Amino acid sequence: VGIITGLAVFCLLAAYYLKSDYLRDHFLKIKEEEITWDDKKKSSKEAEMDAALREIGSDKTYADINRIGMGIMIAGILAVVLSGLPILLVVLFVIFYAKFPSLMLSHLRRKRMDAVQAQLSSAIERIRQVLNVGGQMSQGIEEAANECKEPVASEFRKISIDLSTGASMKEALDNFYKRCPLPDVKMLCVGCIISDTVSKEVAVQTLAMTEEILYR
Repeated sequence: VGIITGLAVFCLLAAYYLKSDYLRDHFLKIKEEEITWDDKKKSSKEAEMDAALREIGSDKTYADINRIGMGIMIAGILAVVLSGLPILLVVLFVIFYAKFPSLMLSHLRRKRMDAVQAQLSSAIERIRQVLNVGGQMSQGIEEAANECKEPVASEFRKISIDLSTGASMKEALDNFYKRCPLPDVKMLCVGCIISDTVSKEVAVQTLAMTEEILYR
């Protein structure tokens, strides 16, 4: 009887405590903080990936890439199960899914770098044309931004924006090299910096030499 009475009292007190506005509000606040923290961690990861994808000019998002990876994983697991392959392959597909967004980002970045490198000669030619008619280096960069194909056009547009917002030529080109850390880009940046500090005739010759070194 004593045990039953004790349990009854405990249940009544617990019910009263659970019904109190204070506990309910406190409990909801804790859950809200937990959900908010999880959302922040998730959104931080997605935001970082989305920012990296935007920087390389991709129209894909983290969610898009994640769905592709999940589809590959599910298809792989089904193939393993249906064909009777070693179950260890399931683990490999799960690991692949976890690494897929990073692998996809690396692939897209490498693809963009290859495209930038292939189009540098066109950008140099545009800049040389502007310098030949007496224009400034900044005008040549703007011409390359307007006339070249993507992704070089976007990169030179960013250089032009940096220059228009107060960055020096060296700072703007250093930012270009940070976005596209390629030996050819470094050579082009050095050529443009030298050309910006000398006479128009020497600038044209410097860019011509730069183009010859890069694509001979």
